[in-house]
Formats: sequence, C-alpha cells, structure tokens
Amino acid sequence: MKITILPTILGLALAYPSIALAQDQAEPAPTQEEAALTALDKELADNWDPSQRGLFVYLGYYSAASIMCDELELDPAKLGKVLQEGFLTGEDQASDEDRDKLRKRLIGHLGMATGVFMGLHSHDTAEFCAKAATSKQNSQDSSSLFKD
Repeated sequence: MKITILPTILGLALAYPSIALAQDQAEPAPTQEEAALTALDKELADNWDPSQRGLFVYLGYYSAASIMCDELELDPAKLGKVLQEGFLTGEDQASDEDRDKLRKRLIGHLGMATGVFMGLHSHDTAEFCAKAATSKQNSQDSSSLFKD
C-alpha cells in the first residue's frame, strides 16, 4: 500500500507545476473597456457592417466627451458629414418607412455607444476630459468631431 501511495503523491507533485504553468499561459482577462466594446460590437453586429460599428465607437467617444466635458462641443457640420457618409448614403432612395426605421436604429445605437463611454469614464471624468481635450489639440486633420 505504501508503495502505490508514494508514486501517486510523486506524480501529483510533478504534475502540479505543469498545471500552474498552463494556467499562467492562459489569455489575460479583458479590461473593462475591452469587454464593454466587445459587448457593444456584438449588439451592433446584426444591423451594421464592421466599418459602421467602428464609426459607432468613434461617434460614441466624441458624443460622451461632449456631454461630460464642459469645454468640448461637437461640431454639427462634422458630425453630420460622418453620419451622412457612414450611414445615410442612398437613404433618399429608400421608402419613408425604411428611412424612419434607419434613423430610429441609428439614434438608438448612437445613444448606446455614447452610454458605453459615459459609463466607462464616469469614475474618471476629469482624466477622460483631459485626454479628450488633448486629442482635440493634437488633431492635425479633420478626424476630431469637436468644434475648432
């Protein structure tokens, strides 16, 4: 009996480091922001292509910053251009009912994307606003949706 217990204990002792090593090599858990953006992407996937889903992240960030940060304001012309080019091309050929559905879906999903960023940065509003203001100042092209 002692002889069979010893190999079992020895086998477990030798196996334990490899089990611990396998656990260390597992992928790290996603950050809160990664998890939130993944969930948003999954929610949008049924209605929008990957490029449009990326635009929702972009628009959600700028919308949240304009709501949360007193010194930042969206430029309506820039926002309108992104919406028109990203979501509303060919809209004039759609029926009134289809245009209405598109606009409602667009508004709802834009609100969802904005809410994701507001929720993610509700605990660090000052830092979020400082980063957004810096990105506005550093933006050398038209990628910023903030008023100049």
